[in-house]
Amino acid sequence: PWVDVELSGSTYSFVLDTGAKFTVLSSGVADVVSPGWDKRGRRSDLSLRIRVRNMSIGGKQLPAIKAAVLDGDNFTFRCVGADGILGMDVLGKYTLVFDYNENAISFYDKKVDEDGLLWWQMATDNGGRPFFKGRLGTGDGQSEETYLFFDSGNGRDAVIFTEKVAESYLHVLDSLEHATGFSGINIDGTGSARPIYRGVLPDLGFGDAGFLNIPVREGHAPVPYPLLPARITLFGRLLLDFPGKRYAYIPYELKASSWSIPRQRVQTMIENGRIV
Repeated sequence: PWVDVELSGSTYSFVLDTGAKFTVLSSGVADVVSPGWDKRGRRSDLSLRIRVRNMSIGGKQLPAIKAAVLDGDNFTFRCVGADGILGMDVLGKYTLVFDYNENAISFYDKKVDEDGLLWWQMATDNGGRPFFKGRLGTGDGQSEETYLFFDSGNGRDAVIFTEKVAESYLHVLDSLEHATGFSGINIDGTGSARPIYRGVLPDLGFGDAGFLNIPVREGHAPVPYPLLPARITLFGRLLLDFPGKRYAYIPYELKASSWSIPRQRVQTMIENGRIV
C-alpha cells in the first residue's frame, strides 16, 4: 500500500513497508529535506543517514528519524514511482489498521480495543518486523506450523517461499512446476537468474483466519519464513499493535477465502545461449 507523506511543505508518495527495517528516501526528496547531503557521502549509500523532521501523515505528526537514501534512478523508485519507503523505525511506534473495505490505513498511538476482537501474539525480529504463528496444510488434514512474515511492501499476488523455506515446505504444495529464470530485482537494482518454481498451497491459516488454494512462488525474502504479501489485506481487516506485540485479523467472509490467480506462462530468458 501507498500513503501520502507530508514533508517539508510538500506531499510525497511512500510505500508503507513492514518488511523494511528503516525508512528510505529517494535522493530527490533528500535534496529537499537536507540540501547538500550527498557531499557527506556516496549517493545511494544505505549506510548514510540524514535527519528527517516535520514528517506527517494525514495531519498526524510522525517522530523525527534518521532515514537512509537511495538514488532516485534506483529501480524501486524509478519503476514503481515511489518517493520513499516508510519502514519499521516509524511504523513500529503505532497500531496500524489496514481496512481495504474503507480504502484506509489508520495510525493509532494508543491501544485499539473493540468488542469481540480476538488478539493473537505477534513476534518481531530485531528490526521490529512482524511475524504470525501460522500453519501450512496439505488439504488432507495434515498441517505444519511455522512463522509467517507479513511484508506490506510486497505487492506480489502469491505467498513467497525462499529457497531455504522451500527445503522444508515444498512437499506441501500441489501443482508444483519447476523452471529456471529471472526471479526478481533487489532494492539495490541487481537481478538474478536461478531455479524457480510455483505451486498451490491447499490450506494456510493464522490466528482464526483460513485460506484455501493459495498460490505460492519462489522469490526473495529477507527472512527464512514464508512471506505473506499485502494481498492478505484484501480478504480481511488487519490490525497490527506493534507496541503491544499483538495482531488481529477479521476476515470479510466468515468462511475460508479462496485465493486464486490465473496460471500464466513464466517469463523466459537466454542463459549461455540456451532458452530457459
